[in-house]
This record gives sequence, structure tokens and C-alpha cells, in this order.
Amino acid sequence: SPRKPADQRRVSRLRSAAPVHGARAAHAALLFAALLCSCASAQAALIDAINAVRLRGCAGHAASTPLRSERKLDDAARRIGRGASLNAALAAADYTARFSAEMHVSAAGGDAGLVALLESHFCAQLVDPAERDIGIARAADEAWLVLASPLVLPQARDAPAISRRVL
Repeated sequence: SPRKPADQRRVSRLRSAAPVHGARAAHAALLFAALLCSCASAQAALIDAINAVRLRGCAGHAASTPLRSERKLDDAARRIGRGASLNAALAAADYTARFSAEMHVSAAGGDAGLVALLESHFCAQLVDPAERDIGIARAADEAWLVLASPLVLPQARDAPAISRRVL
């Protein structure tokens, strides 16, 4: 179903003014790695909370399978956060989707608030059994989520079996 464009804002990138050398570089690398690990575990916890809603259900519907974290969809969500359309973001992230949906939430007040807003405003998308994968991008108090299922095309070696089914 057609969606209205989300309220999307540009996200600027921060760049270091000067290169870092020696021990400072090692310290900066360790700090960056720790930040990535904490972000990854925070994102995993958010996906677990979203999956709890998905499996428990809302508005009388539930899904039977959890969503899987997909890095390509994280990339697509970041692109949407920078103003790309869903189709352009999926193409740039090299994810060919059979089904897809995007969500944008602002000022949710942390993960619990985000999950509550998703449950109350995007229940149909969260429990849609056609959706298999999830990607998330966050900036300040905003979050962009992409739910999708990959398009799986038959392999050439499957041609005889497909021909038998068609004929």
C-alpha cells in the first residue's frame, strides 16, 4: 500500500580535524571498537524487544517467526535517514526485496518508548509474516527501521523441477 513520505532530516557526519598517531591512535581504535560493541549489543537488545512484540502480537495478530538482523537493511535505514527513498536505499544497499516497509520514529524517549510507539503505530508492519529481516539506523532521538524479505530467484539447476511444476 502506498505510504506518505516520512518526516526525514539530513544527518551530518562528524570528521576528525587532525590525524591521530601512535599510542593515541591505538587508544582511539580501542575506544571506537568498544563503542561499536556497545552499539551492536544495544541494537541487538532493541531487535529482541521488537521481536517480543512481533511474537506476542498486537491488535489481535502475531507473527510466528522473529525478524533477523540484516546489515544491508541497516545500511538502507541509514540512507533513508539521509533522505533517500526506500527503493533507492534498498538498491544502494544491494538488497533485492520481495516485500519491504520503512518506519520513522522521532522523540520516542529511549528503546522502551520506541518499542511502544512501534507497537501502537506500526503493529501491522511488525507482525506481517511476509517480513523476515530488519535493519535499524539511529541518530539523536530519531530511528529509521526497514523491514523486508529478500527476493529469492530460482537457480539454473532448479529449472527441471520448475518446468515440471509449471507444466
